[in-house]
Amino acid sequence: MNFQTNWASPPGATISRLMALREIPRDELADGLALTLEQFDELIAGQLRITETLAVALADHLGASPRLWLTRDKTYLRDLGRIGRAV
Repeated sequence: MNFQTNWASPPGATISRLMALREIPRDELADGLALTLEQFDELIAGQLRITETLAVALADHLGASPRLWLTRDKTYLRDLGRIGRAV
């Protein structure tokens, strides 16, 4: 049996958890990622794609590797497609 969820978790969910664990303020991380607060909110909501540049910045500020962040974004998009939702 192959279990598949009927939901998709944006990379922003992981980013938010790591921010909370490390007590990083929203404006501080947005600045560190070279994003406006509006762009940062779009990232958290899953509306802003993670580019290679952004993946490197996320790795620098939150840990993990750029590849993990790119894969996390790709997985989110795949899950959205699987459940029939558009970004």
